[in-house]
Amino acid sequence: MRHRIRHAMAEHPSVAEAMCWVAVVTLGERHARRAVGTRSGALLALYAALGVIAASRATGEPVSTTKSRSGGALALGLGLTFSGYQLGRWLLDDRPSDEPPESLTLELVSLGGVVPLVEEMIWGARVQPAVGLAATSAAFAVKHPVVDGRWARTIGLGLFGTGLGLLRGRSRSAAAVAHVSANVGAVLLGHLTGRDRF
Repeated sequence: MRHRIRHAMAEHPSVAEAMCWVAVVTLGERHARRAVGTRSGALLALYAALGVIAASRATGEPVSTTKSRSGGALALGLGLTFSGYQLGRWLLDDRPSDEPPESLTLELVSLGGVVPLVEEMIWGARVQPAVGLAATSAAFAVKHPVVDGRWARTIGLGLFGTGLGLLRGRSRSAAAVAHVSANVGAVLLGHLTGRDRF
């Protein structure tokens, strides 16, 4: 009986667990960035640890979300995932101006690989199933400026998070692939143009 209760808790995260994840990610990232001093170094250290914890909570079975079979939801999800962030920044006239702070290789590993995969383990598997798409997208959008103070990115991050959430309604694996692809593209574009996209 106890095994079944633990299994159900791991498979269906509670609202309280989801809010704990949001708090841990937000406060952990704020602290890591101040302690480590470099963005990619801080993200690698924090998200590697969070990934281990999130993996230990997984049951090996997909966490249920509201499944969407609508082609419109898929198209909108892809569109927002790959253009929502840029659209939001454009709406608020938030243009990238600084050069990427670390090497291409380090940013590809951290921002392009580890971070999006672990974010899908947390936001996609532990938060969205508990609180839904809208609340997850809002928390994802607010988390970033709470960490770095760049509030002009909030709308773009909300649109990006909504796109990923819609894709998760079809397939969490598809959302993970899209998340990695979008982040890798942003890293490459930032280094090609000399303007950081994050």
